Amino acid sequence: MSNENISNVRKALYYGGMFLTGLGLLIFISTFFVVFSGGIIENSGSGSSFIGSFMTRPLIGMGLMVLGNIMRSIGMKGTAGSGLILSPNKAREDYKPWTKMAGGMLKDAMDESKEDSSSQNSIKIRCRACKTLNEEDASFCKSCGQQI
Repeated sequence: MSNENISNVRKALYYGGMFLTGLGLLIFISTFFVVFSGGIIENSGSGSSFIGSFMTRPLIGMGLMVLGNIMRSIGMKGTAGSGLILSPNKAREDYKPWTKMAGGMLKDAMDESKEDSSSQNSIKIRCRACKTLNEEDASFCKSCGQQI
C-alpha cells in the first residue's frame, strides 16, 4: 500500500457506512408510509404492543444512520483522523490522500488567479510613432525603438 492510495479496508468501511446510512433512512421513512397507508389502524389491537412496534422502526432506522455515519467517518479519515487513535503522525498519514487532492485544487486555483491578475493589472503604453503597445515601465518602443 502506498501513502497516496486509500486502503481497501477504509474503502469498505466508507461504502458500508453509506449503505447502512441509506438503509437506516429507508427504515426511518417507512414508518411514515405505514402511518399513511392505514397500517396503524389494523395493528392497533393492544395499546402497549402498538406503541412498542410503532417506535422500534424509527429507532432502528436512526441507529443505523448513526452507525453508518460513524463508519463513513472512520473510512474517510482513517482511525487516527477520526479520533479513535490519538496519534498526530498517523492522522497526517490518514489525511494525506485528501489533503493532496485539496492541495492540488488550491494550486490550480492559485495558478489561475495569477494568470488572471497578470493580464488584468498590466498597463500598456502606446508608442506615438508606430502605435505598438509597450509595457508600462518601457523607455523605448519594443517594435521601432523610438523613445516613449
